Amino acid sequence: MSTRLGPHNLRPNADAVRLIRAGAPVAKLVDDFGAAQEYLAINPNLLIIGRRISTFPDDPSRVVTAENLRHLSPQTAAQLWIDIQSETYRLNPLIKVWEGTNEPSWEVKDAEDNLIVSATLENFQWYGQFEAERTHLLANRGLKSVIGNYSTGNPDITARWTSDPLIWWRAFLPALQAAKQYDGILGLHEYSDGKLNKDFDGQYGWNTFRYRRVQDLFLAPNGLGDLLIILTEFGVDFKIRDIDYAAELAWADGELRRDPYLLGATIFTFGSTDPAWDAFNVDGSNVTTPLVTYMES
Repeated sequence: MSTRLGPHNLRPNADAVRLIRAGAPVAKLVDDFGAAQEYLAINPNLLIIGRRISTFPDDPSRVVTAENLRHLSPQTAAQLWIDIQSETYRLNPLIKVWEGTNEPSWEVKDAEDNLIVSATLENFQWYGQFEAERTHLLANRGLKSVIGNYSTGNPDITARWTSDPLIWWRAFLPALQAAKQYDGILGLHEYSDGKLNKDFDGQYGWNTFRYRRVQDLFLAPNGLGDLLIILTEFGVDFKIRDIDYAAELAWADGELRRDPYLLGATIFTFGSTDPAWDAFNVDGSNVTTPLVTYMES
């Protein structure tokens, strides 16, 4: 079986290693990158994605986000991002693929909570140029970029309130084109607040398998159908749900394997660094053994 499932690690843990041994094609490491050597010794072809949560050098209490880089030009902001993360790249040469900012939120609303389209569009355009430049700068270092990393359901792919439902994706086009040019990857997050097939109609879902809408409605029609996608966060807060999570993941994997452009999905999460993530934490749960059995079947 050629599974598409892999671990999303917030810290090194034994259960994630079990998934690597079972044939996971991709793994994501956040802040702690020490597992890369062990993982690649098990599977030299494993794709490892790195994400560093950085702070500003002159203000270590302030996390670097897309939103608090917005006052700069996209090119200057991308260079600053690379400069801040450059030591991480140097110290972790086994990791060749790196994310940028996480789950940017670009909506601008007025006092009555109405969306201000012009200001929101400017933000998406800025981010498209920022990600394009970050991808270019990484390529100059021999590294690859995972662009986007949008939260579940974003950007809206069916904005029916406007004459152009694809308005946000058109704004992000420079980043997508740069990713194609430099062999980058589009990263998306997909979660469900119940079963993974919630609202699934056989092809699309509202929160999960939404990536297919992006592929069918925007990427393929714009000559980007061969741009690879990874679900860089994927899953359910299963510990507060009455579900057979291993069975849910096995079912989802069957769907993921239908799409040749979908490289993988990293299950959030293996290992937890915050009580907010404990309900998602697969490590040490009763999910790993049946999931590994499925992956090895």
